[in-house]
Amino acid sequence: LPAEAFANVGLPTEAMAQDGVRSFYSKPLYRNPDNAKAFLIFMAFWIRRLSEAIRSIFKKQQWSLYYKIKRDYFETSLFRYNKLTPPAGTDWADPFVVSKDNGYHVFFEEFIHRKGKAHISYFEFDSTGKLKSKVPVTVLDGPGHLSYPFIFEHEGIYYMIPESTESKSVCLYKCEKFPKQWIKFKELLHDTVLYDPSLLFHDNTWYLLGTQKPFEGNSPDQYLYIYFSDDLFSGSWQNHPQNPVTRDVRGARPAGRIFEYQGKLIRPSQIGAPKYGYGVRFQEIIRITRYEFEQKPFDEILPNWKEGLLATHTFNFANGFTVVDGQDFGST
Repeated sequence: LPAEAFANVGLPTEAMAQDGVRSFYSKPLYRNPDNAKAFLIFMAFWIRRLSEAIRSIFKKQQWSLYYKIKRDYFETSLFRYNKLTPPAGTDWADPFVVSKDNGYHVFFEEFIHRKGKAHISYFEFDSTGKLKSKVPVTVLDGPGHLSYPFIFEHEGIYYMIPESTESKSVCLYKCEKFPKQWIKFKELLHDTVLYDPSLLFHDNTWYLLGTQKPFEGNSPDQYLYIYFSDDLFSGSWQNHPQNPVTRDVRGARPAGRIFEYQGKLIRPSQIGAPKYGYGVRFQEIIRITRYEFEQKPFDEILPNWKEGLLATHTFNFANGFTVVDGQDFGST
């Protein structure tokens, strides 16, 4: 049987703590399935796949953005989120949000199907979460595919590390004039393909996380690698001795900015089964040093919060504004 057919069976994860008390786990105790149960799981898997294939004949799968403003941290009830639907033939995904000048800017991957590649665009919102324009503004484009615009502020300057696998490098872009003007500033990793590169500054060390394919034919969602450096701009990044630090497709590939929650360091990661970008698993980083890395499942977001949703694979927030993406059979 295909391994991914059993990906959503078992493995109960601890729910995110609320006021220090964990939520109840009200699902049954999962056990290894007997032959009859395994057959039902197998049939359900292929029925779902067949259904998606039939629907895709008439409508294409499409990624959209969802957002919600909530003053006390982030909104956990995803059914309350507002949807931004792209035009036909377009995907909007990988959103990151910046809170600045009494408003919000959401940067994201805008994939144009007829072009066969994506660029980085943004939407601007006012302080109440009202969208200022329904037409996104392009801020970073090039000959290759660009996605996952990891944006951060360092010493009063905004920087971006987009995924650019076709260039076989990891490049740092500097913002000359926010939010529209960006220039290529520094190559962090040369001759290296890193999927969804994400930075973390922890205990006076910079860590760069992303997935890689150790060998041709490997999944880009399975093997998490870490590089570290004393200096963000030095270009001298060292391999973590535990690389790849995890090999689980259900929680390796980054899915947003690492953040602190109730004293815990939480890393959003993608659940890569039963399909690409199926959900977001929040991993608690137990330990990250130049020599060690340990994480454990903390909570997760599955595509069950909206009817017709197929996948959701990015989570970010800033100053009460939360943004995620979701895939369904949209307007394409």
